[in-house]
Amino acid sequence: MFYTSILLWLHAWFDTARLQSAITGPKFPSLKLEWTSVDSFQGAYFVNIQVGTPPQTIRLVHDSASSDIFLHSTADTAYLASCAAQTPPICSPLYDNTTSTTHKEIGPNKYQPPILGLAAANGSYITETLHIPGATIHSQIMGSTWSASIPVGILGTGFPRTQAGAITGLYPRYPSLITRMVSDGTIAAQTESIWLDPTRSDPDSFPPGQALYGAVDTSLFTGELVTLPAVEPRSSPVRKSDDPTNWNLVLGSVTTSTHPGTNLLANSSSISCVIDTGTAFFALPNSSFVNLVASFPSAVLNSSVQGFPPFWQVPCAEREDPGNALLFTLVDPDDAAINVTVTVPPWLVVWPTHDLVPGGDRDTCALNALAWEAYFGDGDFGRKYECVLGVSVMKAAYWVLDTGRREASVATAVARGHRPGRVVGVPKGGVRKLKL
Repeated sequence: MFYTSILLWLHAWFDTARLQSAITGPKFPSLKLEWTSVDSFQGAYFVNIQVGTPPQTIRLVHDSASSDIFLHSTADTAYLASCAAQTPPICSPLYDNTTSTTHKEIGPNKYQPPILGLAAANGSYITETLHIPGATIHSQIMGSTWSASIPVGILGTGFPRTQAGAITGLYPRYPSLITRMVSDGTIAAQTESIWLDPTRSDPDSFPPGQALYGAVDTSLFTGELVTLPAVEPRSSPVRKSDDPTNWNLVLGSVTTSTHPGTNLLANSSSISCVIDTGTAFFALPNSSFVNLVASFPSAVLNSSVQGFPPFWQVPCAEREDPGNALLFTLVDPDDAAINVTVTVPPWLVVWPTHDLVPGGDRDTCALNALAWEAYFGDGDFGRKYECVLGVSVMKAAYWVLDTGRREASVATAVARGHRPGRVVGVPKGGVRKLKL
């Protein structure tokens, strides 16, 4: 009887294990994305990675619009001054190359990232062992600074064309973290699936999200994953890019849920937009932004915050009006019938000024949107691009970014536990080859 019970228990255990495996799928590399609100730039999603031998835990901002992994070294006193000056202070552990047996400098003085011209940065390209949950990458190339006044380090997951060395001409393009995971055999496709949890919450308490590599989690989205190509910025007509600078997708229309037939984009013309986890707001060209503001009759321009661009203040009740949801429709430049609409709820369109501008309060609200030219000016970045869709838009969708195939697949995001699902590996042929 005892042995029979054991056999029955083992049989049940194996059945449960098989069922659990079918639900969750194999383990794939992933990172937890943790939101931190910061007065001077609204906030960002941070990740913890481990670098070096023995491993050192480093906290970086996840940025789909950057392409380097960027560490501050223990020599970087400029960083310490900058991060300590933030509200709240956001200083993270510094990378100490002197204690790592796997550190190697390969590009002395060659890492000088042009971060929108806002912050000077000087450092070197190095190779190091990099650990993230589910993967260890040996001799990964990254940048290490000894003087950088930007208050955060960065985990960039974008295209090689925008690596700092490629932009400045100081260092050649190199295989990214995601490319290395493919060449090492850890994953089959160069994909990063980004889910920022659409659960209703105020910006200072956004729940954690996830970056999943080489796989999709079917429990975190609903509907079909629609695949769209990366395009050249400001191209006319808009065209696919064989060597993208960024995650530029074609935005065909922006409408409100109250007036779904009225396109807020100027002349109803499509534009290209950067998909960017490193930016909290969204920005439209001036000619389209005025139409957005006009859709909020209660909006009042506020130019009183020194050092911050003018913003449009609205009553906080606008956050609760379902008619203020915005519908962003992304389209294929060659076939408008291939499209996906990202519905952004009003509480993501309108934020408390406490989470938008230094000195703001919880009882005053504003549009979490800016006019492109007013914010980015006429510098290189401002002239090259025309629109950005940041966290406030990205939270509403599930994004599978495939740098190898230069295409993004998008579906409506759902909260964890909302529906059953499983983790499925993306094959070499990309999301289009998935059998869900």
